[in-house]
Amino acid sequence: MALSSQVLKELGESSLSIKNALEAIPIFKQVEDKHFCNSGLIFSYTLLGKNYNQIGLHKIGLDQFQKALKILGYLDDYGLQSLRVNEGIAECYTELGDQKKTFYYLDKCLEIAENQIKNPNYALSIKLNILLKFSIVYRRSKNYKKSLEYLKQTGVILDSYTEDIIYEEKVLRAILDLSLIHISEPTRL
Repeated sequence: MALSSQVLKELGESSLSIKNALEAIPIFKQVEDKHFCNSGLIFSYTLLGKNYNQIGLHKIGLDQFQKALKILGYLDDYGLQSLRVNEGIAECYTELGDQKKTFYYLDKCLEIAENQIKNPNYALSIKLNILLKFSIVYRRSKNYKKSLEYLKQTGVILDSYTEDIIYEEKVLRAILDLSLIHISEPTRL
């Protein structure tokens, strides 16, 4: 049920995704294996948070992420789940216009990527994603200097890394180059 909720979210079927995630919660609560139970609940609340945020119900989405964050405390190894929850909270605060809290949760995501994600390639791709999110939030607030700083950090990482996933993402490099040009010469409206 929770997995189908994720698929429905990706297909843009938010109302059905929400319905399935809500139905999955009482099922996960009945599971005897506490790790599986808590992981399922975190997954369901995270899906709910993403869905509610996506349809404009940012505070309800934030409440769902907070529920997932509370359950995370019961797990020993929670790197990726913690990252997804904190990233979702940052997205909610972005939509609510609270830049300070957005940056707080994005910083937590960077910390998680550096300290808790064990696969170095995956940790690096996550770090790139988070740095780009910092840049976007600064760009939206018209702080072009800070936005450019984060884009440059991303560029340094991309230039220094020549293996697997990231090296093959030449399109990302091209987008980054275009973004640098656009941000360094902002147009006036």
